[in-house]
Amino acid sequence: MTDSRVLQKQTLLEQLADVLQDQAPDNDDSLELREIVARMVEESRSWDDDLHGELVRSFGDSIGGRYAQVFSGGFPSAYRARFSVSEALADIEQIQSIAVSTDVPMRFYQPRDPAETGFHFKLYSQGQPVVLSDVIPILENLGMRVLGEHPYRVRRRDGENFGVSDFTVELHDRCRDADLDTVRPLIQSAFREIWNGFAENDDFNQLIMLCGLDWREVALIRAYARYIKQIRFGFSQPFIAETLARHPDITSRLVAFFFSRFEPNIKGRKGKAERLDAELRDALEAVASLDDDRILRRFFV
Repeated sequence: MTDSRVLQKQTLLEQLADVLQDQAPDNDDSLELREIVARMVEESRSWDDDLHGELVRSFGDSIGGRYAQVFSGGFPSAYRARFSVSEALADIEQIQSIAVSTDVPMRFYQPRDPAETGFHFKLYSQGQPVVLSDVIPILENLGMRVLGEHPYRVRRRDGENFGVSDFTVELHDRCRDADLDTVRPLIQSAFREIWNGFAENDDFNQLIMLCGLDWREVALIRAYARYIKQIRFGFSQPFIAETLARHPDITSRLVAFFFSRFEPNIKGRKGKAERLDAELRDALEAVASLDDDRILRRFFV
């Protein structure tokens, strides 16, 4: 059956449903007939039909109709079986952004289905899906553990292919109390900079989720850690990063203390610096490990 005949059949069923709704009496037989026709309407709709309707509702007749045309039949069956059309809408927006931006589109999100636990990280690419081994180390250093990946290839009617890689992730134990609404843009920004080669991928990046720092603030900490290594401070870089991660409150205050002293045009510099100085001294007194104390005080002095 051709697409036009499917659409015609669906339209006739919908017309019949409307007539029954408006004219049929409210007896048991007519109610049952209306229910049967309603089920026939629903079952006659394909996933692509639903996508077409959602695109038009979301983007309007012009843009939505164009998107529906170029993506018609473009999503593989494995994708259609796993994702709703509302999820496809979000993916289409990201795919379309590839054509107008050199940025790497991505989404870090929680599934809408309450039965599905965990978090997801989607990465979009032109051509083939991204290579799994390129992504896992970045996500793990950002405080996540990759549980699985589902790659999909979406083909537009103009012949362009796009990769959609959906990673199922869980947060490391120490990151599970992170405020996702706060850290989501920080994580996505950091991933983008690492992916494009403008930021480093190492253990210090877990501080983004743990402390709510952005990638530049982590670069500041990393630079200072390398400086103290050059003056023969006897701890490895991974151990220093792990120590800072064990004390996220102190690490956050250390960064704030740095900016209170050196950021230009800051208001109330003296009072803010004195308050943070006192808070840091109190917090450092409570550190039980001698090694941790040595490392944290090296950042403070």
